[in-house]
Amino acid sequence: MPSAPENESFRRRSFLGNFSAIGLLGLPGQGCTGSKTVGRPLSPNASGEPEFDGEFLLPQDLVYLNCASLGPCPRSVMDAVTEAWNQLESNPVHHAFGPMLQEMEQVRGKAAGFLGCEKDELSFTENATEAMNAIAQGIRFDRGDRILTSDQEHPGGSVCWEYFSRRSGVGIDKFSLGMPPKDEGEILDSIEKSLTPKTRVISVSHVTYPTGVRLPIRRIGELARPRGVMLVVDGAQAVGMSPVNLSELSCDAYAASAHKWLLAPKGTGFLYVNRGAKDRIQPISLFGGPSAYSASSGTRSVPSVIGLGASLDFFLKRGLDKVARHSMGLRGQLLDGLKRVPGIKVVSPLAGPLASSMLSFSVNDKKTRSIAEALSEKSNIVVKVASSPGFDGLRISPHVYNDSKDMDKLLGSLRELLA
Repeated sequence: MPSAPENESFRRRSFLGNFSAIGLLGLPGQGCTGSKTVGRPLSPNASGEPEFDGEFLLPQDLVYLNCASLGPCPRSVMDAVTEAWNQLESNPVHHAFGPMLQEMEQVRGKAAGFLGCEKDELSFTENATEAMNAIAQGIRFDRGDRILTSDQEHPGGSVCWEYFSRRSGVGIDKFSLGMPPKDEGEILDSIEKSLTPKTRVISVSHVTYPTGVRLPIRRIGELARPRGVMLVVDGAQAVGMSPVNLSELSCDAYAASAHKWLLAPKGTGFLYVNRGAKDRIQPISLFGGPSAYSASSGTRSVPSVIGLGASLDFFLKRGLDKVARHSMGLRGQLLDGLKRVPGIKVVSPLAGPLASSMLSFSVNDKKTRSIAEALSEKSNIVVKVASSPGFDGLRISPHVYNDSKDMDKLLGSLRELLA
Protein backbone atom coordinates (compact mmCIF):
# COMPACT_ATOMS: atom_id res chain seq x y z
CA MET A 1 0.00 0.00 0.00
CA PRO A 2 1.41 3.47 -0.78
CA SER A 3 2.88 5.30 2.18
CA ALA A 4 0.72 8.41 1.79
CA PRO A 5 -2.63 6.63 2.33
CA GLU A 6 -1.13 4.78 5.28
CA ASN A 7 -0.15 8.09 6.86
CA GLU A 8 -3.60 9.53 6.15
CA SER A 9 -5.26 6.52 7.80
CA PHE A 10 -2.97 6.89 10.81
CA ARG A 11 -3.79 10.57 11.10
CA ARG A 12 -7.50 9.74 11.04
CA ARG A 13 -7.16 7.28 13.90
CA SER A 14 -5.10 9.79 15.89
CA PHE A 15 -7.72 12.44 15.17
CA LEU A 16 -10.52 10.23 16.51
CA GLY A 17 -8.66 9.77 19.76
CA ASN A 18 -8.49 13.53 20.23
CA PHE A 19 -12.20 14.33 20.22
CA SER A 20 -12.11 15.72 23.76
CA ALA A 21 -10.39 18.84 22.46
CA ILE A 22 -12.92 19.12 19.66
CA GLY A 23 -15.68 19.00 22.28
CA LEU A 24 -14.51 22.41 23.50
CA LEU A 25 -15.74 24.02 20.28
CA GLY A 26 -19.26 25.42 20.49
CA LEU A 27 -21.66 25.06 17.57
CA PRO A 28 -25.08 26.67 17.24
CA GLY A 29 -28.08 24.35 17.39
CA GLN A 30 -31.84 24.45 17.22
CA GLY A 31 -33.23 26.40 20.13
CA CYS A 32 -29.83 28.03 20.85
CA THR A 33 -28.84 31.63 20.47
CA GLY A 34 -25.29 31.78 19.12
CA SER A 35 -22.52 29.25 19.62
CA LYS A 36 -22.03 27.47 22.89
CA THR A 37 -20.68 24.22 24.24
CA VAL A 38 -23.48 21.70 24.66
CA GLY A 39 -23.77 18.54 26.59
CA ARG A 40 -21.51 17.04 29.22
CA PRO A 41 -17.95 13.72 27.95
CA LEU A 42 -19.11 10.32 29.23
CA SER A 43 -16.98 9.31 32.22
CA PRO A 44 -17.52 7.28 35.38
CA ASN A 45 -18.73 9.24 38.39
CA ALA A 46 -18.21 8.28 42.02
CA SER A 47 -20.82 5.54 41.78
CA GLY A 48 -19.28 4.07 38.62
CA GLU A 49 -22.20 5.20 36.43
CA PRO A 50 -21.43 7.03 33.21
CA GLU A 51 -21.95 10.75 32.88
CA PHE A 52 -21.94 12.80 29.71
CA ASP A 53 -20.30 16.09 28.87
CA GLY A 54 -19.55 17.97 25.63
CA GLU A 55 -19.87 15.36 22.89
CA PHE A 56 -23.16 16.11 21.10
CA LEU A 57 -24.74 19.00 19.21
CA LEU A 58 -27.97 18.83 21.18
CA PRO A 59 -28.93 22.31 22.43
CA GLN A 60 -28.72 22.68 26.19
CA ASP A 61 -32.41 23.47 26.52
CA LEU A 62 -33.53 20.48 24.40
CA VAL A 63 -34.53 17.26 26.18
CA TYR A 64 -34.14 14.63 23.47
CA LEU A 65 -35.85 11.36 24.46
CA ASN A 66 -36.28 9.62 21.11
CA CYS A 67 -33.05 7.85 20.17
CA ALA A 68 -35.20 4.77 19.48
CA SER A 69 -36.23 6.60 16.28
CA LEU A 70 -32.93 8.32 15.48
CA GLY A 71 -29.94 8.78 17.75
CA PRO A 72 -27.73 11.88 17.52
CA CYS A 73 -24.16 11.23 16.39
CA PRO A 74 -21.36 12.14 18.79
CA ARG A 75 -18.97 14.83 17.59
CA SER A 76 -16.20 12.25 17.21
CA VAL A 77 -18.37 10.29 14.77
CA MET A 78 -19.23 13.37 12.71
CA ASP A 79 -15.56 14.37 12.61
CA ALA A 80 -14.60 10.89 11.39
CA VAL A 81 -17.23 11.07 8.63
CA THR A 82 -16.12 14.55 7.55
CA GLU A 83 -12.45 13.63 7.44
CA ALA A 84 -13.19 10.42 5.55
CA TRP A 85 -15.33 12.30 3.03
CA ASN A 86 -12.58 14.85 2.43
CA GLN A 87 -10.06 12.08 1.87
CA LEU A 88 -12.41 10.11 -0.41
CA GLU A 89 -13.15 13.05 -2.69
CA SER A 90 -9.47 13.88 -3.10
CA ASN A 91 -9.04 10.72 -5.23
CA PRO A 92 -12.32 8.72 -5.21
CA VAL A 93 -11.40 5.51 -7.04
CA HIS A 94 -7.99 5.19 -5.42
CA HIS A 95 -9.32 5.65 -1.89
CA ALA A 96 -12.70 3.90 -2.21
CA PHE A 97 -11.24 0.70 -3.64
CA GLY A 98 -7.87 0.92 -1.90
CA PRO A 99 -7.00 2.06 1.62
CA MET A 100 -10.52 3.12 2.59
CA LEU A 101 -11.97 -0.22 1.48
CA GLN A 102 -9.47 -1.88 3.78
CA GLU A 103 -10.53 0.49 6.54
CA MET A 104 -14.19 -0.48 6.00
CA GLU A 105 -13.19 -4.12 6.32
CA GLN A 106 -11.52 -3.27 9.62
CA VAL A 107 -14.80 -1.69 10.75
CA ARG A 108 -16.65 -4.87 9.77
CA GLY A 109 -14.26 -6.91 11.89
CA LYS A 110 -14.67 -4.51 14.80
CA ALA A 111 -18.46 -4.72 14.46
CA ALA A 112 -18.33 -8.51 14.45
CA GLY A 113 -16.38 -8.43 17.70
CA PHE A 114 -18.83 -5.92 19.17
CA LEU A 115 -21.77 -8.16 18.26
CA GLY A 116 -20.16 -11.46 19.22
CA CYS A 117 -20.09 -13.15 15.83
CA GLU A 118 -17.62 -14.13 13.11
CA LYS A 119 -16.64 -11.55 10.52
CA ASP A 120 -17.83 -13.74 7.64
CA GLU A 121 -21.31 -13.83 9.24
CA LEU A 122 -21.74 -10.04 9.19
CA SER A 123 -22.33 -7.55 6.38
CA PHE A 124 -23.28 -3.87 6.18
CA THR A 125 -26.73 -2.55 5.29
CA GLU A 126 -28.30 0.88 5.42
CA ASN A 127 -30.79 -0.12 8.12
CA ALA A 128 -32.66 -3.00 9.73
CA THR A 129 -35.42 -2.88 7.12
CA GLU A 130 -32.94 -3.49 4.29
CA ALA A 131 -31.47 -6.38 6.29
CA MET A 132 -34.90 -7.90 6.96
CA ASN A 133 -35.79 -7.60 3.29
CA ALA A 134 -32.57 -9.37 2.35
CA ILE A 135 -33.26 -12.20 4.80
CA ALA A 136 -36.77 -12.76 3.48
CA GLN A 137 -35.61 -12.56 -0.14
CA GLY A 138 -32.89 -15.11 0.59
CA ILE A 139 -35.29 -17.82 1.82
CA ARG A 140 -36.87 -20.12 -0.76
CA PHE A 141 -40.53 -20.37 0.23
CA ASP A 142 -43.09 -22.83 -1.04
CA ARG A 143 -46.76 -21.94 -1.37
CA GLY A 144 -48.47 -22.73 1.92
CA ASP A 145 -45.40 -22.07 4.10
CA ARG A 146 -46.14 -19.91 7.13
CA ILE A 147 -44.38 -17.15 9.03
CA LEU A 148 -45.04 -16.73 12.75
CA THR A 149 -44.55 -13.23 14.14
CA SER A 150 -45.88 -11.09 16.97
CA ASP A 151 -48.59 -8.44 16.95
CA GLN A 152 -46.03 -5.82 18.05
CA GLU A 153 -43.60 -5.79 15.11
CA HIS A 154 -42.37 -2.63 13.42
CA PRO A 155 -43.60 -2.25 9.83
CA GLY A 156 -39.97 -2.21 8.68
CA GLY A 157 -39.54 -5.70 10.07
CA SER A 158 -42.80 -7.13 8.80
CA VAL A 159 -43.29 -5.68 5.31
CA CYS A 160 -40.89 -8.29 3.92
CA TRP A 161 -43.22 -11.10 5.03
CA GLU A 162 -46.30 -9.26 3.77
CA TYR A 163 -44.60 -8.94 0.38
CA PHE A 164 -44.03 -12.68 0.10
CA SER A 165 -47.49 -13.39 1.44
CA ARG A 166 -48.97 -11.39 -1.42
CA ARG A 167 -46.57 -12.63 -4.13
CA SER A 168 -45.93 -16.24 -3.18
CA GLY A 169 -48.86 -17.43 -1.10
CA VAL A 170 -46.91 -17.52 2.17
CA GLY A 171 -49.17 -17.34 5.22
CA ILE A 172 -48.62 -15.10 8.24
CA ASP A 173 -49.66 -16.05 11.77
CA LYS A 174 -49.42 -13.67 14.74
CA PHE A 175 -49.22 -14.32 18.45
CA SER A 176 -50.14 -11.73 21.08
CA LEU A 177 -47.44 -10.29 23.32
CA GLY A 178 -49.68 -8.67 25.89
CA MET A 179 -49.47 -5.16 27.32
CA PRO A 180 -47.09 -6.09 28.83
CA PRO A 181 -46.52 -9.86 28.91
CA LYS A 182 -46.38 -11.33 32.41
CA ASP A 183 -43.09 -13.18 31.99
CA GLU A 184 -40.92 -15.12 29.52
CA GLY A 185 -43.01 -18.24 30.01
CA GLU A 186 -46.12 -16.46 28.76
CA ILE A 187 -44.31 -15.42 25.57
CA LEU A 188 -42.89 -18.89 24.93
CA ASP A 189 -46.25 -20.51 25.57
CA SER A 190 -47.96 -18.14 23.15
CA ILE A 191 -45.36 -18.89 20.45
CA GLU A 192 -45.53 -22.65 20.95
CA LYS A 193 -49.34 -22.66 20.72
CA SER A 194 -49.14 -20.68 17.46
CA LEU A 195 -46.69 -22.97 15.66
CA THR A 196 -48.04 -25.19 12.89
CA PRO A 197 -46.49 -28.00 10.82
CA LYS A 198 -46.16 -25.44 8.01
CA THR A 199 -44.29 -22.82 10.06
CA ARG A 200 -40.96 -22.11 8.34
CA VAL A 201 -39.86 -18.95 10.16
CA ILE A 202 -40.39 -17.28 13.52
CA SER A 203 -39.75 -13.55 13.08
CA VAL A 204 -39.66 -11.37 16.20
CA SER A 205 -38.08 -8.22 17.54
CA HIS A 206 -35.28 -8.46 20.08
CA VAL A 207 -36.77 -5.38 21.76
CA THR A 208 -40.23 -4.32 20.58
CA TYR A 209 -40.53 -0.81 19.20
CA PRO A 210 -43.84 0.37 20.77
CA THR A 211 -43.27 -0.64 24.41
CA GLY A 212 -39.69 -1.89 24.74
CA VAL A 213 -40.39 -5.52 25.65
CA ARG A 214 -37.14 -7.51 25.58
CA LEU A 215 -37.94 -10.95 24.16
CA PRO A 216 -36.13 -14.12 25.36
CA ILE A 217 -34.45 -14.71 22.00
CA ARG A 218 -32.21 -17.57 23.09
CA ARG A 219 -35.16 -19.50 24.54
CA ILE A 220 -37.22 -18.85 21.41
CA GLY A 221 -34.33 -20.23 19.36
CA GLU A 222 -34.26 -23.34 21.52
CA LEU A 223 -37.97 -23.73 20.82
CA ALA A 224 -37.56 -23.27 17.05
CA ARG A 225 -34.42 -25.23 16.26
CA PRO A 226 -35.62 -28.79 17.10
CA ARG A 227 -38.63 -28.19 14.86
CA GLY A 228 -36.49 -27.13 11.90
CA VAL A 229 -37.96 -23.60 12.10
CA MET A 230 -35.68 -20.64 11.34
CA LEU A 231 -35.52 -17.77 13.83
CA VAL A 232 -35.15 -14.27 12.35
CA VAL A 233 -34.66 -11.33 14.72
CA ASP A 234 -35.26 -7.63 14.15
CA GLY A 235 -32.65 -6.09 16.43
CA ALA A 236 -33.18 -2.45 15.48
CA GLN A 237 -33.92 -1.47 19.11
CA ALA A 238 -31.33 -3.68 20.81
CA VAL A 239 -27.90 -2.90 19.35
CA GLY A 240 -26.37 -0.05 21.33
CA MET A 241 -29.02 -0.21 24.03
CA SER A 242 -27.32 -3.11 25.81
CA PRO A 243 -24.76 -5.82 24.97
CA VAL A 244 -25.78 -8.20 22.17
CA ASN A 245 -23.89 -11.47 21.67
CA LEU A 246 -25.17 -13.05 18.47
CA SER A 247 -23.29 -16.31 19.00
CA GLU A 248 -25.33 -16.91 22.16
CA LEU A 249 -28.79 -16.07 20.79
CA SER A 250 -29.51 -19.25 18.80
CA CYS A 251 -30.95 -17.22 15.93
CA ASP A 252 -30.42 -17.87 12.22
CA ALA A 253 -30.43 -14.25 11.11
CA TYR A 254 -30.38 -10.85 12.79
CA ALA A 255 -31.08 -7.38 11.38
CA ALA A 256 -30.02 -4.13 13.04
CA SER A 257 -29.92 -0.40 12.49
CA ALA A 258 -26.85 1.43 13.78
CA HIS A 259 -28.37 4.93 13.69
CA LYS A 260 -30.60 4.47 16.73
CA TRP A 261 -29.07 3.40 20.05
CA LEU A 262 -25.61 2.95 18.52
CA LEU A 263 -25.58 6.66 17.58
CA ALA A 264 -23.96 5.94 14.21
CA PRO A 265 -24.38 7.87 10.92
CA LYS A 266 -27.89 7.76 9.50
CA GLY A 267 -28.21 4.97 6.94
CA THR A 268 -25.94 2.40 8.57
CA GLY A 269 -26.86 -1.06 9.80
CA PHE A 270 -25.99 -4.76 9.91
CA LEU A 271 -27.09 -8.08 8.50
CA TYR A 272 -26.06 -11.23 10.36
CA VAL A 273 -26.57 -14.67 8.88
CA ASN A 274 -25.48 -17.54 11.09
CA ARG A 275 -22.87 -19.72 9.41
CA GLY A 276 -25.10 -22.74 9.92
CA ALA A 277 -28.00 -21.05 8.11
CA LYS A 278 -26.17 -19.90 4.98
CA ASP A 279 -27.54 -22.75 2.89
CA ARG A 280 -31.11 -21.72 3.78
CA ILE A 281 -30.73 -17.91 3.69
CA GLN A 282 -29.09 -16.73 0.46
CA PRO A 283 -29.97 -13.12 -0.42
CA ILE A 284 -28.71 -11.59 -3.65
CA SER A 285 -26.71 -9.00 -1.70
CA LEU A 286 -24.54 -11.77 -0.21
CA PHE A 287 -23.99 -13.64 -3.48
CA GLY A 288 -20.57 -12.01 -3.79
CA GLY A 289 -19.79 -12.48 -0.09
CA PRO A 290 -20.30 -10.35 3.03
CA SER A 291 -17.44 -7.91 2.38
CA ALA A 292 -17.87 -4.13 2.47
CA TYR A 293 -17.86 -4.08 -1.34
CA SER A 294 -18.81 -6.85 -3.76
CA ALA A 295 -20.43 -7.13 -7.18
CA SER A 296 -23.73 -8.08 -5.51
CA SER A 297 -23.77 -5.40 -2.83
CA GLY A 298 -22.27 -2.51 -4.80
CA THR A 299 -20.75 0.68 -3.46
CA ARG A 300 -21.79 1.86 -0.02
CA SER A 301 -21.35 5.22 1.66
CA VAL A 302 -17.67 4.93 2.53
CA PRO A 303 -17.64 7.89 4.98
CA SER A 304 -20.72 6.56 6.78
CA VAL A 305 -19.18 3.12 7.30
CA ILE A 306 -15.98 4.68 8.64
CA GLY A 307 -18.15 6.85 10.90
CA LEU A 308 -19.83 3.66 12.10
CA GLY A 309 -16.39 2.49 13.19
CA ALA A 310 -16.00 5.69 15.22
CA SER A 311 -19.39 5.04 16.81
CA LEU A 312 -18.24 1.57 17.87
CA ASP A 313 -15.12 3.19 19.35
CA PHE A 314 -17.35 5.57 21.30
CA PHE A 315 -19.02 2.63 23.04
CA LEU A 316 -15.94 0.44 23.32
CA LYS A 317 -14.07 3.24 25.08
CA ARG A 318 -16.82 3.84 27.63
CA GLY A 319 -18.25 0.36 28.08
CA LEU A 320 -21.68 -0.56 26.77
CA ASP A 321 -22.57 -2.11 30.11
CA LYS A 322 -22.09 1.29 31.80
CA VAL A 323 -24.11 3.01 29.09
CA ALA A 324 -26.91 0.48 29.59
CA ARG A 325 -26.92 0.98 33.37
CA HIS A 326 -27.13 4.73 32.87
CA SER A 327 -30.14 4.46 30.55
CA MET A 328 -31.86 1.92 32.78
CA GLY A 329 -31.28 4.15 35.78
CA LEU A 330 -33.03 7.05 34.06
CA ARG A 331 -35.81 4.71 33.01
CA GLY A 332 -36.23 3.63 36.64
CA GLN A 333 -36.39 7.25 37.78
CA LEU A 334 -39.07 7.99 35.20
CA LEU A 335 -41.05 4.88 36.11
CA ASP A 336 -41.04 5.82 39.78
CA GLY A 337 -42.17 9.36 38.97
CA LEU A 338 -44.95 8.29 36.62
CA LYS A 339 -46.58 6.33 39.46
CA ARG A 340 -47.41 9.68 41.03
CA VAL A 341 -48.86 11.30 37.90
CA PRO A 342 -52.65 10.84 37.71
CA GLY A 343 -53.99 9.47 34.44
CA ILE A 344 -50.81 7.64 33.41
CA LYS A 345 -50.80 3.92 32.67
CA VAL A 346 -47.41 2.29 32.04
CA VAL A 347 -47.62 -0.49 29.45
CA SER A 348 -43.94 -1.52 29.41
CA PRO A 349 -42.60 -4.27 31.72
CA LEU A 350 -41.97 -2.73 35.12
CA ALA A 351 -38.78 -4.69 35.85
CA GLY A 352 -37.01 -7.99 35.25
CA PRO A 353 -35.59 -9.61 32.10
CA LEU A 354 -38.38 -8.31 29.85
CA ALA A 355 -37.66 -4.66 30.70
CA SER A 356 -35.45 -2.50 28.49
CA SER A 357 -34.31 1.13 28.48
CA MET A 358 -37.51 2.17 26.69
CA LEU A 359 -40.61 3.06 28.67
CA SER A 360 -44.08 3.58 27.19
CA PHE A 361 -47.29 4.78 28.78
CA SER A 362 -50.79 5.84 27.82
CA VAL A 363 -52.60 8.95 29.03
CA ASN A 364 -56.22 8.56 30.09
CA ASP A 365 -58.79 10.71 28.29
CA LYS A 366 -56.10 12.65 26.43
CA LYS A 367 -55.08 12.68 22.80
CA THR A 368 -51.56 11.32 22.78
CA ARG A 369 -50.38 13.39 19.82
CA SER A 370 -51.57 16.63 21.43
CA ILE A 371 -49.60 15.76 24.58
CA ALA A 372 -46.44 15.11 22.53
CA GLU A 373 -46.90 18.37 20.63
CA ALA A 374 -47.40 20.30 23.88
CA LEU A 375 -44.25 18.76 25.38
CA SER A 376 -42.31 19.88 22.32
CA GLU A 377 -43.77 23.36 22.00
CA LYS A 378 -43.95 24.35 25.67
CA SER A 379 -41.04 22.44 27.21
CA ASN A 380 -38.73 21.57 24.26
CA ILE A 381 -39.01 17.86 25.08
CA VAL A 382 -38.90 15.35 22.22
CA VAL A 383 -40.78 12.07 22.74
CA LYS A 384 -42.28 9.48 20.39
CA VAL A 385 -45.97 8.91 19.73
CA ALA A 386 -46.16 5.11 19.60
CA SER A 387 -49.07 2.88 18.70
CA SER A 388 -49.75 -0.78 18.09
CA PRO A 389 -52.70 -3.14 18.60
CA GLY A 390 -54.19 -2.26 21.97
CA PHE A 391 -51.89 0.70 22.65
CA ASP A 392 -51.69 4.37 21.80
CA GLY A 393 -49.33 6.41 23.92
CA LEU A 394 -45.90 7.93 24.40
CA ARG A 395 -42.52 6.18 24.24
CA ILE A 396 -39.47 7.46 26.08
CA SER A 397 -35.94 6.34 25.14
CA PRO A 398 -33.16 7.99 27.19
CA HIS A 399 -29.45 7.65 26.41
CA VAL A 400 -26.03 8.86 27.53
CA TYR A 401 -26.73 12.54 26.79
CA ASN A 402 -29.71 12.53 29.19
CA ASP A 403 -29.58 12.94 32.96
CA SER A 404 -31.88 12.97 35.96
CA LYS A 405 -32.77 16.63 35.36
CA ASP A 406 -34.25 15.64 32.01
CA MET A 407 -36.48 13.09 33.72
CA ASP A 408 -37.56 15.66 36.29
CA LYS A 409 -38.40 18.15 33.54
CA LEU A 410 -40.49 15.57 31.68
CA LEU A 411 -42.35 14.57 34.82
CA GLY A 412 -43.01 18.18 35.79
CA SER A 413 -44.27 19.00 32.30
CA LEU A 414 -46.59 15.98 32.29
CA ARG A 415 -48.04 16.95 35.68
CA GLU A 416 -48.68 20.46 34.39
CA LEU A 417 -50.32 19.26 31.18
CA LEU A 418 -52.50 16.70 32.96
CA ALA A 419 -53.45 18.90 35.92
